[in-house]
Amino acid sequence: MTIYALDLESSGLDFWSPNFVLKSLALAWEDEFGRLETRFYDDMDYIEAALDRIKDETILVYNASFDIGVIRALFPHLEPKNWIDVMRLRQLRSPVEKKEGYGLKAAVKVFLPGMAGYEQKYYEHLKTQFPDVPAKKLGKHLGDLPRALLAEYNTHDTKQPLSYIGYLLPISRMRWGSIGQEITLCTVEGCLLSLMASFTG
Repeated sequence: MTIYALDLESSGLDFWSPNFVLKSLALAWEDEFGRLETRFYDDMDYIEAALDRIKDETILVYNASFDIGVIRALFPHLEPKNWIDVMRLRQLRSPVEKKEGYGLKAAVKVFLPGMAGYEQKYYEHLKTQFPDVPAKKLGKHLGDLPRALLAEYNTHDTKQPLSYIGYLLPISRMRWGSIGQEITLCTVEGCLLSLMASFTG
């Protein structure tokens, strides 16, 4: 069984709107040797084909209400059969103060400090790309980044859930490996299954 982390970038959050535009899809997973693999797609035909290939696999998403909602709205026949919302696991395993929030960036800052701030590069570019847009609203334009930057950002947002899963488990259950400058969990499947067992056992 392969476990994929999935992330979507779009024109906004209102996927039910006729004006909604899906900009890209990124996937991350580990091969049989524990090496991190990623893919980025910004063509609707390729996105649909990728979703078709993984629909029977286990999918990790962070805040599934959006990503799974988009798939249900645009590709209802391709909704993954087995998906896990990593943000909900965090809420169960490590509650936080309301002001801190449960967003992916907050989780990375607390549990993966070596990766914290990875998004700043892209927001700095958006400041020059959209100089009249207030800083608090720049996030709505991430899908408008130049293709190379969008691919980097979108892919980064799939790596974090894979790594974060490990922080939801005792350190003794983890085996870590270094992939370039990224730290990724080498036994995602085993840790995920152990985590789910800890909730049901």
